[in-house]
Amino acid sequence: MLFSINELEEANKYISLGIKQARKDNNNNKLAKYNKDLATYYSLQGDYAKAETYYKKGLELTTDKDDKFKFCLGLALCCSVAGDIKEELNYYEKCKQFLSDDAVEMITDLDSSIIRCKAMLDENSDLSLSMKHLANGEKYLESKKYNEAVNEFAKSLKYIPQRLDTLQKLSVCLQNLNKIDEAKEVNMEGFMTSIRDRDEFYIDIFSIILGNYYYEKEDYRQALKYYNYVTGANPNFPPKTVFSLIGTCHLLLHEIDKAVKAYEIANKIDPSDEKISNQLKLCRELLNKE
Repeated sequence: MLFSINELEEANKYISLGIKQARKDNNNNKLAKYNKDLATYYSLQGDYAKAETYYKKGLELTTDKDDKFKFCLGLALCCSVAGDIKEELNYYEKCKQFLSDDAVEMITDLDSSIIRCKAMLDENSDLSLSMKHLANGEKYLESKKYNEAVNEFAKSLKYIPQRLDTLQKLSVCLQNLNKIDEAKEVNMEGFMTSIRDRDEFYIDIFSIILGNYYYEKEDYRQALKYYNYVTGANPNFPPKTVFSLIGTCHLLLHEIDKAVKAYEIANKIDPSDEKISNQLKLCRELLNKE
């Protein structure tokens, strides 16, 4: 698909031609699909305001039930990003109108989203109160008022325990306050929760943090344990970096053959990284001396 191409002009050229042909053929369903393509493209670019415009156009045009469901789901996401919980709820409820009764799993997921939105709209619900303290904590974190942020994140966790984004932000504050061991305990809770929930994005975050904690303690065996959990789902921790860290741990443990293998993978991912190339060269020399 063209969404894998970074050049916006190429994507627009392709979609524009499709729209022109669909209008010529007076085919509203095809025109709706091209609007969906544009909406998806802008979502991937992080421009949810534009994505919302095209999702709405597509919803008006299409008569296809499956496409109506997809447009409503896309609009719910856009509203969620914009913080418009009322409209997010509205589109989730519309989604259910376009699903058959046998789509049990999807209906269950939608029901969960509807319950979440309703809870957030209720100012006295646990979710709403948790989100309120989370937002306060984020403001304090942004202004580097770490003690105040810690208090707000702790209050948020009282209402929704083990919420991963809150745990991660709490650990950042504790690290900045030099409360390293307390931060480690919070990160361990986040790690165990993310494993339980199979949340690869947060598995990567907490694995790297815990790996770095043990690396700083010079416990390279424990550091390796956590680095090896990294899935690659979080773009902030590219595979090159992770394999380089694994290679360094093996090198410091005098496991040169394993260090070579890790550095070889990192080098294959990015041959232009001189630091990795030099480490690989060093390890190969050490291996030849053994």
